[in-house]
Amino acid sequence: MIEDELTPCRYGFALLRFIHKIAALRAIYPAARILLSKFDFKSAYRRVHFRAKSALQSCITTKGLGGLDLALVSLRTTVGGSPCPLIFSEISETVTDLTNAIIRCSDNDPASFPSHYSHLLGPAKVEPDDVPLAAACSLMIDPEADKFGTADVFLDDIFSAIPQLDGDSPRDRGAQAALLALDVVGRPLLLDGGESLPRDEVLAINKAIAEGTPATRLIVLGWMIDTRRLLISLPTDKFTAWTADINDFLLSKGRRVKLRTLDTMVGRLQHVANIMVQGNHFLGRLRSVVLLADKFKGTRLSSKEMKDLVLWKDFLVVAHTGIDLNLLTTREPNNILRTDACEHGLGGYSLKTGRAWRWEIPLHLRGRKSINFLEFLACVVGNAQHQGGRSSSWLLLP
Repeated sequence: MIEDELTPCRYGFALLRFIHKIAALRAIYPAARILLSKFDFKSAYRRVHFRAKSALQSCITTKGLGGLDLALVSLRTTVGGSPCPLIFSEISETVTDLTNAIIRCSDNDPASFPSHYSHLLGPAKVEPDDVPLAAACSLMIDPEADKFGTADVFLDDIFSAIPQLDGDSPRDRGAQAALLALDVVGRPLLLDGGESLPRDEVLAINKAIAEGTPATRLIVLGWMIDTRRLLISLPTDKFTAWTADINDFLLSKGRRVKLRTLDTMVGRLQHVANIMVQGNHFLGRLRSVVLLADKFKGTRLSSKEMKDLVLWKDFLVVAHTGIDLNLLTTREPNNILRTDACEHGLGGYSLKTGRAWRWEIPLHLRGRKSINFLEFLACVVGNAQHQGGRSSSWLLLP
């Protein structure tokens, strides 16, 4: 495989992009509902067929019965194949671009030209009106979200955020845009046995019924997103299961742990650290343990690594309770703090308020910590000295 000749696959920041788009829509519509929906391709990779030359180039040789040499030729892309995400991205991103074009098309009338999947959408699932609408902070970047709404994609998942204005129904052009785009890419199945070969619908029907109906709260890429409160949280099932797994690790003190078990745990914690970015600092020792387990086919956790897991239980509680989406967007700072440190003390000031502070280190404590540690401590103290409210953003300049 020559990776340089494949279309680049840029899915790593799909969730973060979507969060920025939701915040941008909230800024445009401070008092409107923002409805989420998600649709999946059915058997995505298996729909991509190789050309004859490509199939022969990707065959696998093995020994069969009687010692015969066999060549296994894959006629379609396979789950786990390294080029498959890059190949399928050409399809899913094209469908998403078409979805956004349909959302913005003023001539599209779903009542006269509906998708044949439209019957899967039920009444919108919304929060009570007495739940206050959280405000979005001003963004420093343009996430390319406009008044009509927007859609994004992660591999075979297409998810959208559409504002619900007065008079809109859950079957408006925004909610049906992705379904209509899938209609264009994959034709409807012929009824009454008219298909010459068995084939599935392009859309994953069961998932569409569960996740396609517009809602103000929806699980997207493993996270519960609440567009009314502007919160993102770890779903209850993941929180309960992952906390129980950490408790099992803590009870296994002194026992040998397998690589697969450790790798799964660190992967789950990395999922949380993608939103709680500071958590990456507390994954270093655990990642090192995974490397040891890979080398020695298992390992034991030290007391420090056990303490990291205890701390991660607290992180999971925070993630499950909910994190403000404004804390995850690139925003214009409303406070700029300057802090510094030396062997004799810490200090800092706010460029906005002019408020300054300093703390002289007592003689008996000097030289016990590095300058890097003192500078980090000055940032923490400076933030505490000028702590703002829920919507404050900070730019710390050590």
